Amino acid sequence: MTVISGNGGWDASASNWILNIDRGDRNREMLLDPAMLELAGDVSGLRILDVGCGEGRFCRIMSRRGAAVVGLEPTAGLLKAARERDPSGEYVDGRAESLPFDDESFDVVIAYLVLIDVLDYRTAIQEMARVVRPEGRLVVANINPFASTRATAWYRTESGQKLHVAVEDYYDEKVLDLEWSGIRIVNYHRPLESYMSAFLESGLLLRAYREPRPTFEAVEAYPDMIDEYRVPLFHTMLWQKPGGRGAMPTAGKGSSRLEPLPYTVFDGSVSNPKEVTHSEIAAVVEQIVRVEGPATVRTVFERYRDSMGLGRLTGSTREAVEFGVAKAISKGLVEVVETAPADKSGNVLCVPGAPRVLIRERGPRSFEDIPIGELVELAIRMELTDEPEELAHRRVLEFYGLKRLTSGVLERLQRAISEAAGPTG
Repeated sequence: MTVISGNGGWDASASNWILNIDRGDRNREMLLDPAMLELAGDVSGLRILDVGCGEGRFCRIMSRRGAAVVGLEPTAGLLKAARERDPSGEYVDGRAESLPFDDESFDVVIAYLVLIDVLDYRTAIQEMARVVRPEGRLVVANINPFASTRATAWYRTESGQKLHVAVEDYYDEKVLDLEWSGIRIVNYHRPLESYMSAFLESGLLLRAYREPRPTFEAVEAYPDMIDEYRVPLFHTMLWQKPGGRGAMPTAGKGSSRLEPLPYTVFDGSVSNPKEVTHSEIAAVVEQIVRVEGPATVRTVFERYRDSMGLGRLTGSTREAVEFGVAKAISKGLVEVVETAPADKSGNVLCVPGAPRVLIRERGPRSFEDIPIGELVELAIRMELTDEPEELAHRRVLEFYGLKRLTSGVLERLQRAISEAAGPTG
């Protein structure tokens, strides 16, 4: 390894880096930008820190979305370019290992492909956790460590065809000299365990982990991006600093579906139920129904209560949820499947295009109390007749929140699936 001086090579490479960014970085634009923006969520009115912002490209994207962004950059040439391209923006000279900001001073911290450039990454992660407020978010993009063990991830033939990603000495933390398009810099490889341990030791909670893949439009524009379907070279993560209640909801008691439920409206930007708009409630109603499957309004009330960390719904909050449900229906986010008996659960909601089946009440109840006709309808709508027997049984049990498959339950399931299949021969 040769020695690269001057801020890991960034001082000498700044001008060529800017030229490359201006020409377009398809991995950022096609893969990582959409994933990072999704995890960041609605940033309007939030104070955001972009650590290692470079020439400020992502800062400007976040600013256009209504955020008050501060960009931090240690490379003089990149910092100068950021200020010139965004004169009204705030760009600060500083390093990730020693952030020049007060504790809990940002709603969101962005670390966009920056940890691979930082020598003392553990301290940097601790610093990011320090400056984010309770319930605030740290949104991270990084190279998958199995793709960073060598200076060149892909092993190629002499003609340049990509064969596979080569992995060498994965567990060793090491320095890599990288050189392309007039850029010559230092990157650092660490195993995923090292990164994850550093985040967890900083007291942060992992809320989402993604490995972005290109869209069909991206592959059409850049055909060789099809290789990104073979191997995910990048990942994105959403971490949250604990504090307060209701910021990141989890499933309620007895829930047999996903946990935590992805009620992304309540990802930390809303903590007071009285501040939630009907549109936000409508969006979370859609999330509940999408995850739970066909759901009664009663289920929506229960899951909304759980998502906000409430012991009960007050009259005004319940009324707000009812308005939210009505708005979700009027906007086409969910639709009424059928109307259940008045003494049961009221309307049954379903995401358009999802299986439609009348259910009276979600949650554990005696399987013997479920009419065989309902089971037959469920088997038809969920297309269980085409499923392997074991999988079909498991899906029905999960749907009703049941745990065990007794002989009586098995007999009823088999009868319902057989009736759903219709006569044979």
